[in-house]
Amino acid sequence: GYAAAAELIGRPVLTLHVEIEREAVRQVISRLAGSGGNQYKRRWLHRHKDGSAIPVEIFSQPTRYAGRRARLVVARNLADQVRAEMELIGQKHFRESLLEALPLPVFYKDREGRYLGLNAAFVRFFGAGSEEFVGRTARDIAPPELAAKYQAADEALYASPEQTQVYSAQVATKANGLRDVVFTKAVF
Repeated sequence: GYAAAAELIGRPVLTLHVEIEREAVRQVISRLAGSGGNQYKRRWLHRHKDGSAIPVEIFSQPTRYAGRRARLVVARNLADQVRAEMELIGQKHFRESLLEALPLPVFYKDREGRYLGLNAAFVRFFGAGSEEFVGRTARDIAPPELAAKYQAADEALYASPEQTQVYSAQVATKANGLRDVVFTKAVF
């Protein structure tokens, strides 16, 4: 937000940092100056000339300038990246809230068949905690004949990922024994 380099040359580097981070910046500068330090990288909040905060990532490494020890510092504006990260967090929260609100059992797993997550309705239906599923595959938790059927269905789905798959099968539950179910699956 500064119009010219002259507005900053000769001013303390803390001019660019928001007030709440200045003590931490002082400590980092002191530590790096005392040790000669290696490369340094960290996220900070810089202060725009108008006082607003700008998320930045600082890269710093020792160098020599005019025969003296110095540090070359590059600040990369992260405003767009932070905005995108916040949007992803919001999407994740929405997805998790939506899954939890559904009254039907829902799960999702990776390409290798490991369960990555499931909703509360899934836990209630199966009568088993999420720790009994997450990180495991159907081969780890289901009878072999059912696990083979699930794996074959998954492979068929991955062969046509643009389609939604619907099929009937049985599942073994702790709470309800062997149950007939209809799976509706899609690749994401």
